[in-house]
Amino acid sequence: MSLQQNTPESMYASLLSKYLKQRDRATIEEPRDLGKALIKKHLEPSDIVRLHREALRECTTIPGAISSEEFGRSMSFLSEVLRSYGLAPLRPLLDASVTTRFVAQVLQELQAQAAISDVGRLRIGRRYADNVQGDLENCLQIFHMQGLGLLSLESIQRGDGKVIVRGKDLFEGVGKGLYPQDHFTRGFLSAVVSRLTGQEMNCEEISCQGRGDKRCLFVVSPVDPGPIPNLEEKLNRVT
Repeated sequence: MSLQQNTPESMYASLLSKYLKQRDRATIEEPRDLGKALIKKHLEPSDIVRLHREALRECTTIPGAISSEEFGRSMSFLSEVLRSYGLAPLRPLLDASVTTRFVAQVLQELQAQAAISDVGRLRIGRRYADNVQGDLENCLQIFHMQGLGLLSLESIQRGDGKVIVRGKDLFEGVGKGLYPQDHFTRGFLSAVVSRLTGQEMNCEEISCQGRGDKRCLFVVSPVDPGPIPNLEEKLNRVT
């Protein structure tokens, strides 16, 4: 498809549909090229969000019927398109009703796993991470943009291969408990860092707002203890 010879609506809808259908074979080059083409057409970030909503409706066979997996992948596509503008403009432009619907779907899945609550939520978080692409920064941005809470890189401990991530206002941390509550987030972080480093990782929450702490703090560490060569470079690479 020539990105310069089609309307913004047709360009966006066609590439989003292709991206969702390709699943594991999808690449991030096409949405990034699309973002550059839309800038040349003088579209603003708010226009991109409008195009995304319209295209997403076209990509579903039944209006409003979209799985949490499809929605997660569509948001990965949107974030890559908006990288040409910078990710910051996306935050205030998200459709609150759509974000709320996605979080509600996640919560329903968590409730269905209540019999094995901690392990079940961790597994769902890992599955969710399978639908998020990009480097560590992009994955954390997508997590935030989908209404799940704010995550940011605190530090990298090269000597023992640990990645420290801080969190705020995470969606699992409702009410107060005696123990850390953010098991979905633990699963998400362990899966993302495992994919980027090529090594199996664990994630523990050592500080939790849901327990009354000022912030959440996660330690992602290799299952086999020890340094990870080129750790910082691996976290910054695009997958």
